[in-house]
Amino acid sequence: MATKKKVEKPARNPAFKTELNLTIIKGLRLSQMPVGYDAKGGLVFGPNPPLGGKQAPSYIIWDSNQSSPPGFGIRVAGKKTYVIRRKVQGRSIMPTVGNFADFLNIEDARRKAAALALMMVETGKNPNEEARRLSASEFTLGVCFERFTKHLTMRTQKAGQARDAQGHQKGVQTV
Repeated sequence: MATKKKVEKPARNPAFKTELNLTIIKGLRLSQMPVGYDAKGGLVFGPNPPLGGKQAPSYIIWDSNQSSPPGFGIRVAGKKTYVIRRKVQGRSIMPTVGNFADFLNIEDARRKAAALALMMVETGKNPNEEARRLSASEFTLGVCFERFTKHLTMRTQKAGQARDAQGHQKGVQTV
């Protein structure tokens, strides 16, 4: 009888919670991840080795500040990104609030996160997915040009004027 080889999954990063401030966030590095707390309750950092020769795994530190919405934290990966996690209609949703560099202070990020959390609860949808869907439905230059050339060929003018559309297409490449 053949034995199944046990596949080891990478250990899940433990969740760490602390009161986030600019000093702590600026000091976060992907090469160092939290491994525990010291006697005063501060985070203790240790090496974050790459898994399988790839980039070191990302981690999230959750904010324990009273003014922050529940589920607000910062993800440390290639960039530092504020996130908010909510469970909506049985699904855990974690949209990005924005990059660390996009906010002058953490209070602005907390306010935006609170607004996103409220939107998630009211609509039951991920606001980032909604924004992507909306931008995908907008006009692109190619669609706009297609409609314009169709308009030129279909308008009621002299027959010779319909060639204007062909003249416009010569210098344009479609993507």
